[in-house]
Amino acid sequence: MARRVLAALLDAVIVGYTFIFSVQRWGKTLSDGSLGFEGMEGFLVILLMAMYWVGLEWALGGTLGKLLTGLRVISIVKGAEPTFGQSVKRAVLIPVDYFFLYLVAFLVAKFNPNRQRLGDLWAGTMVVTASTARLVEERRTIHI
Repeated sequence: MARRVLAALLDAVIVGYTFIFSVQRWGKTLSDGSLGFEGMEGFLVILLMAMYWVGLEWALGGTLGKLLTGLRVISIVKGAEPTFGQSVKRAVLIPVDYFFLYLVAFLVAKFNPNRQRLGDLWAGTMVVTASTARLVEERRTIHI
């Protein structure tokens, strides 16, 4: 569980600093005097932030935080990297995790036998160590 917490913190720092950099570099002064994005620019920033989770988990089996801490996301059904749809489902529920400072994710994973958060339960995925992911992939390959 500690690895997942560290991975989540690393991802939050990466996405947070990227967002701050984007606002400072390309943001506008809004009507209330704050610095931010409006319209299409705001939509694109949110889309790029979402693609951090979706794209990396789909393509590499994990975000940078997960990869750096030796974790991978696997599909329970496939026994390999998640599908694009599974990655999207996981990402859709990330705002719920963030809104409650990951308390909901922690509690759901803590009391779930497979340590899955809500996004994992919905997507049919789970987070495992990289070595476990390799073993699952090897077994899947042998049985086919």
